[in-house]
Amino acid sequence: MTVSPSMESSSIWLTQNLSPSTTPEALPPLVEEVAAPVLGATAKNNSMINITAQLGASVFLPCVTHHSMERQVSWVRRRDWHILTSGLLTYTKEGRFTMHHSEGSTKWTLAIKYLKLEDEGVYECQVMVMVVVVVVVVVVVMVVVMVVVVVVVVMVVVVVVVVVVVVVVVVVVVVVVVVVVVVVVVVSGMVVVVVVVVVVVVVMVVVVVVVMVVISTGGGVVAQLVNLTVVEPRAVIPGSGEHHVQSGSEISLVCYIEQAPARPQSPVAPQYIFWYHNARMINYDRERGGVRVNIETGKHVRSHLSVTRATTADSGNYTCTAANTRSASITVYVTEDNQIAAIQPRAVDAAGSLRPCLALLLVTIVVAEVICRATH
Repeated sequence: MTVSPSMESSSIWLTQNLSPSTTPEALPPLVEEVAAPVLGATAKNNSMINITAQLGASVFLPCVTHHSMERQVSWVRRRDWHILTSGLLTYTKEGRFTMHHSEGSTKWTLAIKYLKLEDEGVYECQVMVMVVVVVVVVVVVMVVVMVVVVVVVVMVVVVVVVVVVVVVVVVVVVVVVVVVVVVVVVVSGMVVVVVVVVVVVVVMVVVVVVVMVVISTGGGVVAQLVNLTVVEPRAVIPGSGEHHVQSGSEISLVCYIEQAPARPQSPVAPQYIFWYHNARMINYDRERGGVRVNIETGKHVRSHLSVTRATTADSGNYTCTAANTRSASITVYVTEDNQIAAIQPRAVDAAGSLRPCLALLLVTIVVAEVICRATH
């Protein structure tokens, strides 16, 4: 399946009342690990990369956040919108899906073991931008501003008290004292009002700046898409689908593994190729005897099957297959020598019975031609 890199998708943060799956039992070692390209930290929303992996192998789907403080990272399978992981928790019963993440790292990698054909499709990594960090910054700024305001107000009050005390100590005329006190109170009140106005303006400016920063950095949910393609190699037996041999001769068949046109990043070469005769494996057939299987490894894996002293019992369907590979079949016919000899005399007798007919036809043609010439 091919998806355009410019494909747009809705970034909907999915939530479900699910419980994380229990830890799966230990699995056998991986057949192969396919290293995927890593997205840069500046990946745009709804950006997509394509990864091709082989059936039965393992693949790692990358997701990189902007910084290590973002904890709300989820992997969603687009085919059925199933949440596979959220944070370090897995929400699927299949032990094939695991999350790889190190403390302090910005990489959240989804690993899929033992790939199946139905695993093919688009996977979405949803990164929730941590607005909590922005809120904390705003709160800290507001607290600092309020502390400054309190300090200023206290200083103003202290100044007022000092002025009043000085005025009282000097024992000025009562009228003068009253006038001075009124003036000081009015002036201090104006200072407090000015300070409050300045604080409000500063807080508003900080909030506007924070909102603009959040919008410019793509606040909310950022989606990174991975299009996974699963390819299946196939076995090929050259020929027309039928193989004829005489009794007592050798059956010789060749099978090779053909990779898919879209080659995976790290193809997994099969270690064994198995041969079946009528659904019965014959690689190690000691009961029959005379069966040899040779495997040639390298760029192309090839297997050669040899069955000596063939009999009619060796006729039938021969199938070549390998792990995670589409099988190939061929039909073998073993014919006895006396059957071939019996067929040949029958053909000779049939040709002999036709000779009188041919002679009569020739005489008829000659007579007809003579009569035609005589009449003219």
